[in-house]
Amino acid sequence: MKKLLLIGIMTLFVASAYADTTIEKPPDLGLYWYPLGNGGTYIYADSFVAPFGDTNVAILGTWLAPLRSAPEGSIGNTLGTGFITGGGNSIVRYQVWGTGGNGGPDYTQVLASTDSFAADQAGLTLYNKPVTSGGGPLVPGTKYWFVATAVGLGDPFNIAYQTGGHTQNSVYPDNGTFWYSNDVNGQFFDGQGLTPEMAFRVVLGGPISVDTESWGGIKALYR
Repeated sequence: MKKLLLIGIMTLFVASAYADTTIEKPPDLGLYWYPLGNGGTYIYADSFVAPFGDTNVAILGTWLAPLRSAPEGSIGNTLGTGFITGGGNSIVRYQVWGTGGNGGPDYTQVLASTDSFAADQAGLTLYNKPVTSGGGPLVPGTKYWFVATAVGLGDPFNIAYQTGGHTQNSVYPDNGTFWYSNDVNGQFFDGQGLTPEMAFRVVLGGPISVDTESWGGIKALYR
């Protein structure tokens, strides 16, 4: 009986330790902002407020639809800006940035980052990637930025993405905004404080710590 009770306690502990919190701004407006990529617009960013509870960034994701370059007016160029749908394979990376003095994304505060990757599924598809460097902890109640960056990544030929659009305040009443950078270094933002927002997802995790003394006490009770 004691062993069964201990197993129950350990199971509860493990389940709690790996609980997570998902911040998701879905693409309720469908296809929207473009062209994200090396040779298009180098950085897309959208804000979120860190919740109370889990504080470590574990997974980042956004919805991407491949584009490829084509002469304006060509057959299939429904976007009218030198891109048509399909065929893009731009290399991008997801990150979380802190907020700068102007209230926008600050490239000097890269708090979490995924590996770079290329997305090639047709249509608007969610791509989730695990954080491989950094990760927090974030400060609850503080504004941060989900960033999709193509700075320094890949060949700038025939490559770009369209992302999903999200209605401001439709899920979170945080007055979130979309920013973009055409700067090859991704430091100056041409587009600031725009709506609709870009759709994205941030998954936060926060392992529950058990101090040595308390855990030792639990073990002692069930020897």
